[in-house]
Amino acid sequence: MTNGEAISRSLLSYCPECSCMKTEHFFPNKYHHYPRRDKHLMEMGFDSYRSYLQSDLWRSIRSRVLASKGGKCVLCDDPASEIHHNGYRKEHLDGRQLNFLFPLCRKCHQFIEYDGKRKRTFPQTRKAFKRLLKQKTGMTIVQVTQECR
Repeated sequence: MTNGEAISRSLLSYCPECSCMKTEHFFPNKYHHYPRRDKHLMEMGFDSYRSYLQSDLWRSIRSRVLASKGGKCVLCDDPASEIHHNGYRKEHLDGRQLNFLFPLCRKCHQFIEYDGKRKRTFPQTRKAFKRLLKQKTGMTIVQVTQECR
């Protein structure tokens, strides 16, 4: 093994943001790393976002969010099948606050999360949601949050 190969392997071993060993963090066009979310989930005892989404805690939160808007997408009023996280504070992830969780249909959620086939970064996703919400409903995130209570 050459020195360059050894360095390349060591660089791919650890994420520069959180020092974890998830190699997908090194492919920003395919995946996007959410360091604050991942840190909170680890503190809550989850080893990944996927395990969180498969948990009883998430199922309970998801049901509460869907009920808060009558099971309708906040953007188009079609039946909601997904929940969009517009924030990843610990109180959002553990269900103490639902104000940054929004019910969406699959089509609207995909539109927000992806720019064509490329996954948007978290800031880009937030901006896309805010823009689409204003275009489709004329409402701000704060107004929709108050309506969902």
